Amino acid sequence: MAITGVLDYKTLRDNYLTALKRPEVAFPHFKQLEVERQAKQSDGTWTEWTPMDLDANRRVLDNLPEEDEEWTPENVRLSALVAPLPFLKRGHGFWQGVHVAHMVPKEKYEVAKAPVATGEGMPIFDEPPPRAVETASMAMDTPGMEGGGYGAGPVESMDFQKTDVDEVMIRALDFTVDQDMTYRFRVRIVVYNPNRGREDVSPGVDTKSVEIFGPWSEPTEEVSMPSDVATYTIAKDLPVPKKLDQVKFEVTCWTPDDGVTVVRQFSAAPGEIIGEVQSTNLPILDSAGKKIQTRRINFNSHQLVLDVMGGDIQIPPLGPGLVGRFPVPAVALIVRRDGTVVVHSQAHDIKDPVRKDIVDNYVSTVKELEKKKSAAGPGGENAVP
Repeated sequence: MAITGVLDYKTLRDNYLTALKRPEVAFPHFKQLEVERQAKQSDGTWTEWTPMDLDANRRVLDNLPEEDEEWTPENVRLSALVAPLPFLKRGHGFWQGVHVAHMVPKEKYEVAKAPVATGEGMPIFDEPPPRAVETASMAMDTPGMEGGGYGAGPVESMDFQKTDVDEVMIRALDFTVDQDMTYRFRVRIVVYNPNRGREDVSPGVDTKSVEIFGPWSEPTEEVSMPSDVATYTIAKDLPVPKKLDQVKFEVTCWTPDDGVTVVRQFSAAPGEIIGEVQSTNLPILDSAGKKIQTRRINFNSHQLVLDVMGGDIQIPPLGPGLVGRFPVPAVALIVRRDGTVVVHSQAHDIKDPVRKDIVDNYVSTVKELEKKKSAAGPGGENAVP
């Protein structure tokens, strides 16, 4: 999961200038961005705020063989506040919502209007990505800095990243989220204390702490991490004589062997399991680059349908010859593998942004690979006419 937003860097610098008096040293020295998260429980309540596992995430971010392209200018990205983007090579790997929209130059959007699904990490901007963290409240008040000042005392080294822009970007990536869970996040900045070890400060100013902590941001909107095999109710099947009513489900399945997510549709009635093993196109070409790989994928969701409803409902006659039907979104009552019972509705699932991203990326990538294969000709990508 990615948490993005902006920090009011101008206000922060103004606070430093008021306290330190000298503009050449009035730059915050950021240590890191701290992130906490809450998980939504089965009864709808939230857990306590807990720190994101920085060490576990750094083991990924500190060992990237390659980084993806950034779409925001370099002067709004300070490394202490912006996690790097791993380069996504396989399948339909696309970063979405990881760039602050209003910071992206116009020429980048011009390129993004007609994205090509190469499967090699190219960002897609169907519309400006939302700002997941509204950070207007994150203008740090620099506690303990009143009357600090750089007089005749020692001057801290200024050998750290600085910028003159009014806003800087923040971004954190959390690789430790669990599948089939819903979270929300909050962030705060941590700076090195510019008054540490100083004597030329006002009484009461903190000169011992190494760090100063900003206020916590407001929580993000809740966001869900789908399970490796996720199901979505998308339609009510037409009734079949002597059979129970069925609902059409869209099943997305992440395949760890290939690192890609594939999509298939299945129909299921009460008493049936959603999904089964099916031969499916993978959104990657074979090693020769001549055809799309196909593999038998286990779409078994281990979810049992209890009951279904919805579909076209016949309405009472309104007069002679005036009859009709009223479409009702499909609803399915499902038992998950852990025994909990959940309700899936077409009205909700069809608009689910995670489902839409997965399905759209899968479909567009397969189509682009088909075009690439056709353009290459029978001899493959290196064919010569």
